[in-house]
Amino acid sequence: MAALEKAIQLNPSSAQALYGLGVAHFWAGRAGEALPCLDQAIRLSPYDPHLWSFHYLRGNARFFAGDEAGAIADQKMAVQAKGDEYLPHLSLAFMLGQMEGWGGEAHAAYEATLKLKPDLSAAFLRATLGNLDAPMLEALLEGLKQFGLPEE
Repeated sequence: MAALEKAIQLNPSSAQALYGLGVAHFWAGRAGEALPCLDQAIRLSPYDPHLWSFHYLRGNARFFAGDEAGAIADQKMAVQAKGDEYLPHLSLAFMLGQMEGWGGEAHAAYEATLKLKPDLSAAFLRATLGNLDAPMLEALLEGLKQFGLPEE
């Protein structure tokens, strides 16, 4: 984080450094602290080739910071920008699955995830997202159980 903060100090217009700091805050379990970094990265680079990942991460941070509507909007933007990436579909399924009345759309998002990542399992997510803040990771895995996420 110190290196990213220094990079931002040297170049406050670096969308990539702001995104990186947002990622670091989120993975450390500080979703609220990630949001200003991600908001600014999106403002600074609205046509960035990785914009889908900015929205994907901001959606996750918004969700864990308590802004479900904003989170879903960001995940939908990420899916629209890069529909061939399974993570935004997965996050969208998880988020919609946590909210009352979104069952059909949540299941559709999970099915879209499986089309892109047919071997998805809790073990795979633990292996690839294992450094994520433990309560966030467990909330994600617990929420995905409703869709039949296999353990192995």
